[in-house]
Amino acid sequence: MTSRVNRHLQLNKSGRKVKVKGPISNWETDEHCAVFSVVIAQVAADGTLVTAHGTSTGMRRPPNTAWAAEAVVTEAGAQLTAGPATAAATATIQVDGPAIETYTWSLVTQLEL
Repeated sequence: MTSRVNRHLQLNKSGRKVKVKGPISNWETDEHCAVFSVVIAQVAADGTLVTAHGTSTGMRRPPNTAWAAEAVVTEAGAQLTAGPATAAATATIQVDGPAIETYTWSLVTQLEL
């Protein structure tokens, strides 16, 4: 399976939630379903790090061609702002066996209101 995080992500007006989405393609025949976890990180104007965390529901091999999660800021009073942020994601995939494989990746994204 191949997956990514979209480069443009939707930030809600409160700055506390981000809609994270990404494509899923190239499922292998031994892969049955996957769950995606994501962390959004951004350095605030005061130099502190603001993070938001989220997890998708289980995505089954086609017809699922995309995943989505809502990442929520966990620090009280902290907010994300429109602009660049880093997304780090992990796909946890159930394969024949039963067994699990994990893949991680990160990229710079753009948070947009």
